[in-house]
Amino acid sequence: MNPLTLDPLPTTDAEWEATGFFRFNSVDIPQKISYARTVGNHSTLLAMVGGIPRDPNRRAILPVVPKLFGLLAYELQSEEHTSLLYHQPGLGASGGDFATETLASRARTLTELVKIFECETKSSQAIIFGSSAGAYMALRAARRLQFDGAVVPKVVLLAPPAFPPTIDSVPYGPEFTKIVRTPWDFATAPIFDDLVAYVESGGSVLVVYAEYDENIPRKIQQLYQSHVVRLREQGKPVAYWRIPGVTHYLRPPDGTVGYAESNDGCVRTVVSKLRDFITGKNSF
Repeated sequence: MNPLTLDPLPTTDAEWEATGFFRFNSVDIPQKISYARTVGNHSTLLAMVGGIPRDPNRRAILPVVPKLFGLLAYELQSEEHTSLLYHQPGLGASGGDFATETLASRARTLTELVKIFECETKSSQAIIFGSSAGAYMALRAARRLQFDGAVVPKVVLLAPPAFPPTIDSVPYGPEFTKIVRTPWDFATAPIFDDLVAYVESGGSVLVVYAEYDENIPRKIQQLYQSHVVRLREQGKPVAYWRIPGVTHYLRPPDGTVGYAESNDGCVRTVVSKLRDFITGKNSF
């Protein structure tokens, strides 16, 4: 790997650390949270949060810096952004009990981390990027931070899900699965109210799905899109983008690129689009 061009893209935390662009450490809030942040303090903090693997073996080896997040952080360092990536409670090297953590508690963790690192980096504003279940937490955290008077001008939601109103306090497990698999009216999901409220309070949102994302029900994807369309008709700074030709995991649906194989090309394309939205070079 060339540390200057990141070709091929790093796949492990050790490789990302070897680039010299990241510092790895932990912070107690009160449970230990393992994190990586880019070096230097800048005016904007970009906090990134991923999904929640159900496989305990995958949870144990999950990198703090996945490819997509790592490349975006690297690209934005020259744009005066300090990036924060972390292991959620109960994942990787972080503390916490996976069996008791809920969507609500995870969103609170993200909120607290943003507050801590805004102080540490002397940032004047925070942008939050979440993928999969992390997108749900990102929007929830952005609303809490708005309530607390923080400046959160943008949120990026990659493959955001929607959940029933009763789900926030239910840990991942059999009860959680039972609730989300029981037929319910997707349009009643509270996350859509959060989306509208966040935008009406001055926030800008980019919603992104892969063209062949089968992990998120198509109806939920359509509901996010319809909310974006309505808000955009009102002149609000929102956008919707569908990544062409790939699945939820940014790989072709025909299996020509397996999970263990490189998907660097798609990752670079997505990062280019996200970087332009975050920096204001392209509002879609």
